[in-house]
Amino acid sequence: MNIPSAALLEERTIHLSDSVTVPVQARDFIRMVFEAAANGSSSNSACCDGTPERVLRTVLTFCYAAGIYGSLEIEAAATHDPVVRYLCANHRLQWETIRDFRRRNSVALEIAVARTFALALHDSPRFANSYYPAAAGALGSALRADSCAMDF
Repeated sequence: MNIPSAALLEERTIHLSDSVTVPVQARDFIRMVFEAAANGSSSNSACCDGTPERVLRTVLTFCYAAGIYGSLEIEAAATHDPVVRYLCANHRLQWETIRDFRRRNSVALEIAVARTFALALHDSPRFANSYYPAAAGALGSALRADSCAMDF
């Protein structure tokens, strides 16, 4: 599946915190996420719904860095956002799978998000340690978003 060229030129925002954001073009953001997420597990086994772990790790890294936290929001983005749909690689994500994957892989996701933040600020991924608090905040926001969704 090809990504529409207009979507590649869109400006996206990487959310390091509520007050610190970095605007980047979507194609650069995708490259950063692929690089950061590839350094996680080398496993490409499939989750319970058949979605490869590598796809989930890439999509969630992108979404958490972009400030899309709730599993229902990510499921909707996988249908409506051309960049997220591209990252899904023709897999239809379900919110239950997203939540389960986040629970089982929170450390790897935190590392990938921290590396994405480092790359966005033109830092070496080797120095991602200084971005772990912001990455932990993104995963905490994801957990809170899903917890609040369950309250309704």
